[in-house]
Amino acid sequence: NATDFKVDYNGEEGFYDITMTDAGNGKWSVSIQKTVPVVADIPDQTYTGSEITPEPLVLTGSLSLNKGTDYEYSYTNNTNVGTAKVTVTFKGDYASLGSVEKKFDIVPKVTELLTLTQDQNGITAEINGSYTDNETFSLAEDISVKSITFDRTFQQGVTSTIILPFAIKSGKYSGGTFYEFQSVDYEDNKWVASMTKVSGDIEAQKPYLFVPSSDKLTIDGDVTLKACSGAEYADTKGDWTFKGVFKVKMWTTGVKTDYFFASTAATSTNGQSVNAGDFVRIGNNCCLNPFRCYLSYSGSESSLSKSEQQLPSNIEVRLIDNVASVVETDENPSDDRGDITTPVSEIIPNSGTKVWSFDKMIFIESESGLGYQIVDLSGRILKTGVTNSTREEISLGRTVGIVIVKINGKSFKVNY
Repeated sequence: NATDFKVDYNGEEGFYDITMTDAGNGKWSVSIQKTVPVVADIPDQTYTGSEITPEPLVLTGSLSLNKGTDYEYSYTNNTNVGTAKVTVTFKGDYASLGSVEKKFDIVPKVTELLTLTQDQNGITAEINGSYTDNETFSLAEDISVKSITFDRTFQQGVTSTIILPFAIKSGKYSGGTFYEFQSVDYEDNKWVASMTKVSGDIEAQKPYLFVPSSDKLTIDGDVTLKACSGAEYADTKGDWTFKGVFKVKMWTTGVKTDYFFASTAATSTNGQSVNAGDFVRIGNNCCLNPFRCYLSYSGSESSLSKSEQQLPSNIEVRLIDNVASVVETDENPSDDRGDITTPVSEIIPNSGTKVWSFDKMIFIESESGLGYQIVDLSGRILKTGVTNSTREEISLGRTVGIVIVKINGKSFKVNY
């Protein structure tokens, strides 16, 4: 029995869902509801330093709509910690649905390794430099912060290894001195790792030795946390690499080519005496915590000379402290020259030995009869010899750049 029926229309334009339900006995229940779009709840989002753009579920009754074609998202206050908003705006055939909004919270990033917060002064960061568990320090992209705390306690005067996920400008840190890796050499029947004092900026993601003058490294001003994946970061010189880690690194069995830095004297599990300030071969079941470094040999033992025999169990560390420029006066200056300042030179006080470069010559001022060796930064030997006077003049015959002059048990860096 076909039945006509009608519904009063109030003039509201839009889409309507009509639902008919069999109520029995030849009767039907009819529901007519205007389609009102709804945005599903958005879970809290973690602060990243960049815009956060979640794309929540959009519910439009029985309509099946497509993002981009039928609606689009826009965002407000979606970078910093606080309350953000996403707006869904309908378009095209569905423009009559208008728009709908949904608020969501951006919360501070808090992990066991990194905490990012924000107040009226800006974004601040704290890094847990004493972390010992299994979490990895990683960032998908750079994050600029107004201030940072590196929470790690040092013992004054006890050298440690360190790698930071941010750069520090010269003069913007206190609490210790950084040394960068220069070389590992076999000299005077022992292995020596040379480290040079850093007087300029501290680079992000570069391994260093750190000699603390207080119990904390203090950083002044803003820094930028650099994106990283938790991979190891390397500073390679020749066949040796100084590596920094942003997660716990495990050695279940000893590796002949890897070396820890010993901050304090101890006795190893195999009874070996360990000297403070030496690199010591890694044994079984060892681990290295994040923001620390180790030394590794990447060459082949067959490439070692007969005098070196084999890789050592200990490597002594030499810290080269004083870097200065030496000014030499040209005895026969041309009209356009005058005094010359060498770009790079090192002087070790009270050593009786000075080394500098000038006018494509390397000068060694010392006693005569001393053996010397000149190597490039990759460790390749460029020249060896013996001083014949108290002021030896050496020519390499070609431009090389920065070289290391080794003489009298010390290393000097000059620009040739």
